[in-house]
Amino acid sequence: MASVFFAILQVGLAGAVSVPTAPCTCIENGLPKDTSTQMVTADLKSDGMLGQYYGSTCGAHAETFASDCVDSSGNAKSDAADWCSAAWCWVDPCTCKMSDVARSSYFSAELYYSYSNCGGTDTYTTNQTAVSSCPDYDFTPLSFCLPRMSNDDAVHESFDCTVDWGVFGKCKMAMVQGAEYSYPPNYGEGCAVHPEPGSSDCSNTSTGTPLTQNRSDWCDDAWSWVNPCECEASDMAVSTYFPGLYYSYSACGATDSFTTAAQAADLKASAGCPSPAPPSAIVESPGNYPGSAPVDQKCACLAFPSDVPAEGCTADWAQSGECVNATKFPGWYPPNYGTSCGVHMEPLSADCFDVDNNRPWPSPCRGDATESCRKAWCDSPWCWVDPCTCDDASITDIAPSSWFPHAASLYYSYANCKGMDTFTAADTTFDKDAVCSDGSGDTTTVSGGSNSNLQSSGATSGAEITSAMAAAVLAMW
Repeated sequence: MASVFFAILQVGLAGAVSVPTAPCTCIENGLPKDTSTQMVTADLKSDGMLGQYYGSTCGAHAETFASDCVDSSGNAKSDAADWCSAAWCWVDPCTCKMSDVARSSYFSAELYYSYSNCGGTDTYTTNQTAVSSCPDYDFTPLSFCLPRMSNDDAVHESFDCTVDWGVFGKCKMAMVQGAEYSYPPNYGEGCAVHPEPGSSDCSNTSTGTPLTQNRSDWCDDAWSWVNPCECEASDMAVSTYFPGLYYSYSACGATDSFTTAAQAADLKASAGCPSPAPPSAIVESPGNYPGSAPVDQKCACLAFPSDVPAEGCTADWAQSGECVNATKFPGWYPPNYGTSCGVHMEPLSADCFDVDNNRPWPSPCRGDATESCRKAWCDSPWCWVDPCTCDDASITDIAPSSWFPHAASLYYSYANCKGMDTFTAADTTFDKDAVCSDGSGDTTTVSGGSNSNLQSSGATSGAEITSAMAAAVLAMW
């Protein structure tokens, strides 16, 4: 669930933006912060201190006291256990169906984590504790309603805040029962039980602390913002906290016991559908973007072919110590880059990343802004596809990768993942007959396994990173 990055990341996040796509929405740890250090206390581990954002996003989080990872001085061991550098995040155990969801052994607070959700492998857990209880979920099919819409727009700007539930020091202002309250900037982004610091049904509104008694049922139900122009959920409603945004509980498998206000007879019409066009799925944190693999994609996403092998690397976004070489720059990219529908990390593109500081630009480009912000394509989902077999009439944007020019068989599509391609140059084309013919006139296939890799590596972008920038990033590695 975030994304303005401070120096405190060194103790709290390590490589916490290392994985581009998570099938389940990562959630904030919600733990109280020490007033002097802004760190959190592992009360089940002799009150060891950890970074304030520990576990809140996909990544390999800094371990400050685990003897498997650091020595008695807190320095990383050369022979650290594999789990110390594996990516993981906190998840909602009731809505996340990954097989390795387990309860934290560090905190008495009921926190659950998953490594596989972030592309990591769990070699840490020895005893999985099941969640105490979960409601029965009956999900609205994702083909009818996609829980992927962000709350980010010109009306609901983020601002600096110091509350515990702020995300990297940022909040958004919600109007709750006639009063303004600071809410997390990623509130409602993806299916999750979202914090309600301004609702007296759920929290002590003076402190924002969740109630432990007399808490309304809806406070613990999963929901998400939805795109009103692409959602057929019967319970879709317009937000009173953030006017202009729409939400659904059934899209996340829950029953709406929150909404009491009568809704317009035709919400699509009241939202202005189909014009203006539905807002893009901009997110404040690409590392936390809820994966969109379950969408009714028309073509299979492919794995990297053999000529793009995973290699050992030490980049923040490595997975199990491996990356792939984007030879356009050259430089390291995550090994699951483009291998499933999702918003993928762009660590060497200045369109998306502050390459001098190894972090995504904190906000999308708005208005006329073009510098120090994320271009629209950075936040649009895509994946690698086979141009020879992906012949659905709706997939018209297939293009060859420019990030991996040595891999002749890498092609990508945004449309296959319900994304919009604003990356690929308008004059980029490929000769399907030449690519797909085996010489006899018959169609063949390009190489690549199941669920592959390609996004911004589409065609040449007008704002590609310079070789000097790439060299600067590689020097930091």
